[in-house]
Amino acid sequence: MAVFVVSDPVSTNQPTKYVIAMDGGAAFEVDPQTVAGGVRLHYDVTGVSNGTHNMTVSAKNMWGQSTAVPFSFAKAVPTAPANIALSVE
Repeated sequence: MAVFVVSDPVSTNQPTKYVIAMDGGAAFEVDPQTVAGGVRLHYDVTGVSNGTHNMTVSAKNMWGQSTAVPFSFAKAVPTAPANIALSVE
C-alpha cells in the first residue's frame, strides 16, 4: 500500500510544480497531478524511514512561488501484540 502527501485540488492559478523540502534537506520539485476540479500535490512518502518527518510545500508557476506551508507526519509500525494465548470459547 502506498502513502501519499496530497493537497486539495486547485482550479484557478494552477501551479506548474510543487516545491518540497523534507527534514532540512534540499528542496525538489514535483509535478502536479491532474484530478477532477484541477490539479493537486500527490507525493509518495511510502519509502521514508520510520519516525517524525517535517516538510514544507509551496506551489510554483511561471510567475513565482507561494509561501511555503509546513507539514509534519509520523511513520511508525504498529506495536506488537502482547500476552498471546489460546482461548477456548
